[in-house]
Amino acid sequence: MLQKASEEHAVNIHAFCLMSNHIHLVMEPTTIALSSMVHAFAGRYARYYNRRHQLRGHLFQDRFRSILVQDSSYLVRLVRYIHLNPVRAHMVVDPLHYLWSSFGNYLGLRATTWLTSDRVLANFGTSNKSARQSLIEYTARKCDAEFDTSLVQKAMQLGAFGTEEFVDEVMDAPSQRTVQPTIELSLLMDVACKKYNFSYLELASSSRKKDLVDARAVLALAVRQNPHLSLRELANKMERNHSSVSRLAQRAQESRVLSEQADLLLVSTSDEIQIP
Repeated sequence: MLQKASEEHAVNIHAFCLMSNHIHLVMEPTTIALSSMVHAFAGRYARYYNRRHQLRGHLFQDRFRSILVQDSSYLVRLVRYIHLNPVRAHMVVDPLHYLWSSFGNYLGLRATTWLTSDRVLANFGTSNKSARQSLIEYTARKCDAEFDTSLVQKAMQLGAFGTEEFVDEVMDAPSQRTVQPTIELSLLMDVACKKYNFSYLELASSSRKKDLVDARAVLALAVRQNPHLSLRELANKMERNHSSVSRLAQRAQESRVLSEQADLLLVSTSDEIQIP
């Protein structure tokens, strides 16, 4: 899922670590807002997880938090921090023993063609062998790693990891931060109408045409997946009761095609918003 999302949205993934209740990703967007990739990935993963465990509703409690990294010297420290997450949580003694992070990929023990490791390894040596050995030694520096833990956690609150000057610059320029804009229901419905070539009246009609029902279902699921939107408000807009709109959302949730369309609808709507 990470590979598909990164390729679709032109995002380089430098490191990852999936924990029991959260995931850390070190990513570098190249052409579009990072929020588009994160939303597409998180939506797919949530549907997969819910289907597998027979659950419903939101999987992630809040929207993602992102921080900006100043340069490669801070990048390697951040990568070490997330690779050591399972060690700090007492899940493993050695980060290499944890299967759900990119540490093994960096050491050449697991193949992941879509992981961009060159930028980090370039800081440790000119050959893969020497760089990997240096990376192992660097990751094992307990005192340095513990010192960085508090710095990274502070950076998560401030939104930037770097020198004081860099952090101040980022704090003073919020428009440069990667944020996920708040979507208004009216805009989401406008985008849905354009995408499916239906009018507001047709969406609110009693017609049972398959294309129209699918469009309503996609719209309902998109609303349910966004924490700022309400199915009850959508029901009022479409002149339906809440339970019928909820069933539409569930119909889309159970269809891989429709659920992916709901993701794309939210991404398209986010792209319509101009962040001040």
